[in-house]
Amino acid sequence: MRIIITGAVGFIGHSVCHRLLGDGHTVYGVDSINDYYDPLIKLDRLRDLQGFHNFFFLQENLAESFPTAISSSKIDAVIHLAAQAGVRYSLTNPKAYIQSNVVGFQNVIDFVASKKIPKFIYASSSSVYGNSPCPETGWSEDVECLPSNLYGATKKANELVAAAYCETDKINAIGLRFFSVYGPNGRPDMFLTSAIAKAKLGQPITLFCDDGDDMLRDWTHISDITAGIILSVDSDLTGHHVFNLAAANPVSVVKTAVKIKEHYQSDGLLLAAGRQAGEISLTRGNIDKARNILGYYPLIPFQDGLAQLIAAES
Repeated sequence: MRIIITGAVGFIGHSVCHRLLGDGHTVYGVDSINDYYDPLIKLDRLRDLQGFHNFFFLQENLAESFPTAISSSKIDAVIHLAAQAGVRYSLTNPKAYIQSNVVGFQNVIDFVASKKIPKFIYASSSSVYGNSPCPETGWSEDVECLPSNLYGATKKANELVAAAYCETDKINAIGLRFFSVYGPNGRPDMFLTSAIAKAKLGQPITLFCDDGDDMLRDWTHISDITAGIILSVDSDLTGHHVFNLAAANPVSVVKTAVKIKEHYQSDGLLLAAGRQAGEISLTRGNIDKARNILGYYPLIPFQDGLAQLIAAES
C-alpha cells in the first residue's frame, strides 16, 4: 500500500511509520517539525525513518496547505496524526489548537475527499469525554461527550467534520480515541517521561492535583496504539466509525510517581500543584467495540510498559 502519514516524526507517527515501512509499505511522511518540544528529538526520528528506502518525507504546515508534491500519486490510505498536543498548553496557546487541529484537519480531509482516497484514519482522543460520567465499565463510544478543555473540543470537532464528510463526500473514515499513550521515545512533556527524568536527578515531581487527591490514567503502551492503528488500516469498514484505543486498566498517578521515585531512590518531593483547569480526574476506556470489530487486544500490562520505559530512559 501507498500511505500518507501526517505527524510522521511525532511520537505515535514515528512508531506507525516504522511498523508500516518494516511491513514493506510505501510511506509518505508529512510533518512541520515545530518547536512545541525539542525539534532535535523529531529530527532523530526522521533520520531513523530515512534509513528505509520506501520512506519519503515532506516538511509542511498542514494548517497552510496540503503537500502538492504527492497529490498526483495513487494513495491507498491517509493516517492523520498531526495535531497540537497537550491539555495544559491549550490554556495559554488556544490559537495553536484551532490552526493545527481544526484548520489543518480540514485541509487534510479536503485532500482525502478530492482525491477519493479509500481509507482515512485519524487521531481523536480520550479528552473528548471530558466531564462525561465514567461508569465502572469505562467510557464507551456512544456516551455523550462533554469536553472540558480546548484540546478535547478540537478533537470532537474533528469527529463531527469527518462524520459529515462521510455523508456528503462518501469517504470512509475511522477516528481513534487514544488514551494516555506512553512508551520509549515519547514526548518529554508527557507525565511518565518527565517524572522519570526528574527522579533520575533527584528533583521534585509535579502532580497536577490537589493535596491528598489522586488521578487515575488509562495509560496505553505505544505498541498497542500502533497495533490498533494498523488494524484500522487493514479493516474493510465503510462510512464513519469511532473506536477507543485504551488499556482499559486505570492506574494511580500518585502511586506511579512513588514507584518511579523508589526505583531511582530519589529524595525529590511529590509536589501537588493543584488541579489545572480542564484536567480530568479519571480516564477509563471501554474497548469492547474495538475488540469486537477490529480485533484489538492490548498486550502490554502497565507494570511491564513502565519497566520498559524506565530501562529506555536510564
